[in-house]
Amino acid sequence: MKRILFSLLLIFSMVICLPSCKDNKVEENPEFAKFNTLFEASFENYTITVETTSKNGQVINDEYVVTTVDGVKTVTYRVEVLNTFAFDGETITAPDNYKTVYEGTCEADKFIPTTAIIPSTSASSSFMNFDVPKFKFSYNYIDNDMIVPGIFMGKITSLNGFMGLNVESSEANFALEYGANAPVSMQVTYVTEKGNTVVITYAFN
Repeated sequence: MKRILFSLLLIFSMVICLPSCKDNKVEENPEFAKFNTLFEASFENYTITVETTSKNGQVINDEYVVTTVDGVKTVTYRVEVLNTFAFDGETITAPDNYKTVYEGTCEADKFIPTTAIIPSTSASSSFMNFDVPKFKFSYNYIDNDMIVPGIFMGKITSLNGFMGLNVESSEANFALEYGANAPVSMQVTYVTEKGNTVVITYAFN
């Protein structure tokens, strides 16, 4: 009887072990391969918008229109920067305007926000290189996903793994609108460590 009981326990333990004894490879949704392929292309013409909302409701918007001609990538930018109060001893001077808008066009690799082009960096400029990220659709980086015709959305568990954005964040989500062979738009939303809500949208021509 003891031998029979021992044998049953051994078999039961082996059954339990089978799933856990496999490697840690994640079982992916077969649809993910299609979405990953959409972003393997080299995009030439698209628009990036970044909306940043502070905890007290202040909003700044950045827009970057990227075009590529003969292999040269050019960006036409419109960047909003909040104006600050000037302090001189006990004298406080309010700015003339709530925001300053910087606009212009330059080659993408010559856009350096920390220089004279834009003296105060926007929320997006710290990571913006104007390339479309190679989004990686995998359960290693996303969760709670939903796919309906033309729309794919879900929660992002790792911004760095999903799009190469290395920032401390929470409440990260994405929404992809897609056609048969190309993405229409990709929107990523997250809350920064300081409580600012950032919405990045890539719109493809």
